[in-house]
Amino acid sequence: MDRLQPGPTGEPLSPGEWILRLAVVSKDFLESGQISPEAFALSTEDRRHEPPRLSVWAEQLTLPEQAWHLMGEKPSYRLVLRLTVDAIHGLRPNPDSPDVSNLDVQWHPLLQEDGRPDTRPGADGHAGITGLHAGNSAQRKSLRRRLARLASENVRWLRSPSG
Repeated sequence: MDRLQPGPTGEPLSPGEWILRLAVVSKDFLESGQISPEAFALSTEDRRHEPPRLSVWAEQLTLPEQAWHLMGEKPSYRLVLRLTVDAIHGLRPNPDSPDVSNLDVQWHPLLQEDGRPDTRPGADGHAGITGLHAGNSAQRKSLRRRLARLASENVRWLRSPSG
């Protein structure tokens, strides 16, 4: 199998790839083991991109600990959510509508402040889920709930950076 190569901004990740999303440990997770839909809410930074993209990482190129470091080493981000590109593509909102396109996972290279590519370990795996801003409020919430249910099937704790 060929090693995954990062693509230009907006190019879709290949089917079959696994992506990672780091999430905050919520009360819901501690009580039920279920991921909160808020783990898939677009941040202010995510909304600034065109199109808006929920920040994720290609698992073949970025270790969870590298993603945590690249995200600023926030202690509250202790969960690693794993999803396949194929499963993300297959999600549809409820109520469904032909006006809402399928979610996609696209490359979104990290850049340094001067616009050059970020060369830190794991940075080349940065990508984003697109389509979470489309539709009405009920449809957007539905997609976040579906992503959360999907992520709840494959979640683990981030290893402590000290080992």
